[in-house]
Amino acid sequence: MTAKVVSGKKRVTVSPAEVSTDEDGQATFTITATEKIGAAIVRFKHKKLIDDVTVTVKKAKPKL
Repeated sequence: MTAKVVSGKKRVTVSPAEVSTDEDGQATFTITATEKIGAAIVRFKHKKLIDDVTVTVKKAKPKL
C-alpha cells in the first residue's frame, strides 16, 4: 500500500511512502503537519483501490 501527498505538500508529510499490510489487512502511516495552515490531500492506494483523505492543518490554540 502506498501513501502520497497529492495537494498541500508544504502543509503535511506522510511516512512511510509504502508499507505492507499486516495479517488483518491493516496498514499504518503517519501524517505530520508543518508550520503552514490549510488543507492537504493524501492519497492512499492499493492495487486498483484508491482513496483520498483531506487533512486540515490549523493554528494551535495557546496553552493556558
